[in-house]
Amino acid sequence: MPEYTRGKQRDQDVAVLLFKGVYYQFKTKDLSKVPGVGEGDLAVLKHVKISNDGGGIPKSSIVFLRANAPKPPRVSKQLSKEPTVQGSISTFCAPDALSASLRAGWNLVKPGRAAGAQIGPKSVTAIAKLSNGVLYGFSLNKRDFETYKTPLGLEGPESLTTDAERQKLVIGSSLPKPGKAKLKLENGSDFSTFCSHDAPLGGGFKRITQERLI
Repeated sequence: MPEYTRGKQRDQDVAVLLFKGVYYQFKTKDLSKVPGVGEGDLAVLKHVKISNDGGGIPKSSIVFLRANAPKPPRVSKQLSKEPTVQGSISTFCAPDALSASLRAGWNLVKPGRAAGAQIGPKSVTAIAKLSNGVLYGFSLNKRDFETYKTPLGLEGPESLTTDAERQKLVIGSSLPKPGKAKLKLENGSDFSTFCSHDAPLGGGFKRITQERLI
């Protein structure tokens, strides 16, 4: 009976190193069970297996779970052209392992993506600080940002002045995620958005959710 990953659960927690002390975590199927894929094929990708107690990643590391950005390169490997077995597999690889992975027979499907903070005509990438050092970026209306950035403890793209700060920036991660605060407006409607962990929350803002870390 041929082994396919199609229909199999993504029950393996794996991470790859993005930058020094910063990892991208994702769930994957057990690719080592697929015929034609050995531990050596996966080792070249620099996958770090995560145990139930979080083992595998140094405790002081920053971890992004399923983030939109930054994102590591995605690679694929041709296994067979036979119709009765799985033809190829794809997965992420560590950025510093890409060259070695290509030499080992993997092919680049999608390059990695950095997280960027921008100021547009109507919106800005607002940045909320988390207690573990992560900087969570999200799009916010420009007028709302200028009006509420102080009570919410938010900063703009210009606050990112070093590579170390830019490497802690994440966009759209499942975890970690900042808490939210809410303000009752004069027209009776509610305005809610993300806030920093140490936001002063003056001017009528109330915290409605706490930050969530890995």
